[in-house]
Amino acid sequence: MKLSEAQIQSLLDQYLRKALIDDEERRLSASRIDPDELDDELEVISFIQSDLREELALNDYQSIGSSVDDLLEKHKVKLNKKSKT
Repeated sequence: MKLSEAQIQSLLDQYLRKALIDDEERRLSASRIDPDELDDELEVISFIQSDLREELALNDYQSIGSSVDDLLEKHKVKLNKKSKT
């Protein structure tokens, strides 16, 4: 199956919209972070952000592979993983 740029953009828009809604719900239902643990939480976030930036700079998308597979499966899109396009 070949997807147009518009179809790909639509899938990504839907995914992003759902991710933002899920994140907002998670934050609203989460308990407050203990001020004594805040520095540790921020450090973890910083490490994750650094790793993701490095992967992006190296065009290494392996860490998001399962998310992409789930998204495509949800929308019944078959992907030829050998294809470069």
